[in-house]
Amino acid sequence: MNKKEQIINLYKQNPGIHSFKELMSAGAYPAMVKKLVQDNVLEDVTKGFYRLVGQEESEFSDMETIAAILPEGIFCLFSALNFYNIGTQKSFDYHLAIPYGKRPPERKEFSIHTYRFSEKSYNSAIESYGCIKVYSIAKTVADCFKFRNQIGMDVALEALKDVINNKRATISDILDQADVCRVKKVMMPYLESCS
Repeated sequence: MNKKEQIINLYKQNPGIHSFKELMSAGAYPAMVKKLVQDNVLEDVTKGFYRLVGQEESEFSDMETIAAILPEGIFCLFSALNFYNIGTQKSFDYHLAIPYGKRPPERKEFSIHTYRFSEKSYNSAIESYGCIKVYSIAKTVADCFKFRNQIGMDVALEALKDVINNKRATISDILDQADVCRVKKVMMPYLESCS
């Protein structure tokens, strides 16, 4: 198998976006990557990240790109609501959780809002879908209440009602995450009215 076939095989085994570093690990070299882009084998998605030309883009291809370039970011709030198709609120921006002490990413290709989470909250209830990391549905609801002043109480209430009415998470799971996010007291009256 030649080097070009090795790179194509990498994309067949792991579809999506791969970094320049990953391509180098798979046997590519800088001039080869440039040639593969010129020959329309690879597409330069964003600086240092490539996709196989003709590869079917997923519904969440922008999220995959962001996940590849910002691996420490975890999709939260509006991005998580949109990912799970909860409620009616849509955002064309991307919302990412980052740990305290990390600098917010500066990427001009995407409009990204970052929220700093404590270590416990940042590491709680992460789900992975390929390269995309997103908080669980229960954690997303709790986060909406935690950040209700930034995103709006109406968003938090709609998310809670949608999740409870459609049995997307249990009240117990939501309470566990409300405890992690330190919003249990705030959420209790709303949870009681939903049950």
